[in-house]
Amino acid sequence: MEDFGIIIACCDQDYLFAKDCCASIRYFLGDVPICLLIDGTFSVSALEKSYGVRVIDRTTVS
Repeated sequence: MEDFGIIIACCDQDYLFAKDCCASIRYFLGDVPICLLIDGTFSVSALEKSYGVRVIDRTTVS
């Protein structure tokens, strides 16, 4: 499943839902790549550390 991954879009108001979604993905799908698309400026370092999430935010998009 190298070409398969999941993208989760979130802002600071729904961060907890994104966190739960990442936990569910890891539990049911295992080591599937997860990318978090962030709108705003807030820390997601806990998700990066816990679930190996890759992050795309305004600073990484040209």
